[in-house]
Amino acid sequence: MRSRREEIHNKVLNIIQNATHPPTETNVLLMMDHFNLNASETNYVKEILPPFFGSTSGIFEAIKTLVGYFPLDSLMLILEFKGKDKIDIYYGNFRVQGNQIKKLAVRGGAEVCSYSARKFEQFGPNPMESMLQVLCLDFAVFYNGNLVYAKGKGEGGVDINEMWRLISKFEISEEQQEKLKVWKTFVSEFNNPPLPEVPYDVWVSDEREECLEICHEIAELNRVPLNDVELRNRSNKKIFIHSAHSSFSGRMKFERNETIDVDLGPVYIKVSKNEWLSVSTFKKYWNPDADLSELRKLLNEMFKNITGRWANHLLKTAKIEGVNPFKK
Repeated sequence: MRSRREEIHNKVLNIIQNATHPPTETNVLLMMDHFNLNASETNYVKEILPPFFGSTSGIFEAIKTLVGYFPLDSLMLILEFKGKDKIDIYYGNFRVQGNQIKKLAVRGGAEVCSYSARKFEQFGPNPMESMLQVLCLDFAVFYNGNLVYAKGKGEGGVDINEMWRLISKFEISEEQQEKLKVWKTFVSEFNNPPLPEVPYDVWVSDEREECLEICHEIAELNRVPLNDVELRNRSNKKIFIHSAHSSFSGRMKFERNETIDVDLGPVYIKVSKNEWLSVSTFKKYWNPDADLSELRKLLNEMFKNITGRWANHLLKTAKIEGVNPFKK
């Protein structure tokens, strides 16, 4: 026989799972009025509601479908080990809808970040894919790093209720499922061309020998060719990256008309080497007493800035900006 507490949390779950739009704490308590909750039980409902506003209800329903009865205490233990979900929202011109979705996701306990646009430093391991998202999507939501909701250029507003069902119940509409398939196919058609064989010099205001290895490691991870890494006086407090062929280095530039042939997949383009190198110097503040994990983070951001700009340069040269892959 089920305990009173089990009946309460099953009812809470039932209310949330049957809701067609985001419920509030007040709504849930009103719908449980016939339970005649005492003060302790009301506090219990308020305590268990936040995780059920997020992905917990979807997880709990999946477990019950597979194994039948499952105690709530065990579920909470699983959630504690699982940690928080990470949701990234890129809202573009839909700031109001982006903020509404953020409030819903935060209420469910997720770690949520929202941005008007994705910066180069926030790109994923494939800068071409990230840049395609910037150029071709008006609105995008990533759940633990995976694209789960997308709106193409000029497609109109965002359905908040649809987003809530996705976040709390893992329900993806047929339209979105089809879009995600189309997007995956669209992205797969593009190559991820390496940077031109134009190496970069790195200067770090630090005297620790480990910095040299870290610079080479992070550069290789981002496929950025290096020419030289120098450790400089701590007092400069800078990380400085510049092209070995930039005017800053004092070396010769390429001939004005020298170009690179690049195969993007759907199209071949020609890229001017000098035009690409016009933005080739990057710097950040560096505290030489900081932990070297911070150096890894900053270098990764700086190298992503380089590869992101390269992807941006290629795709805009190919006139991909504004293309809507969902339009037939």
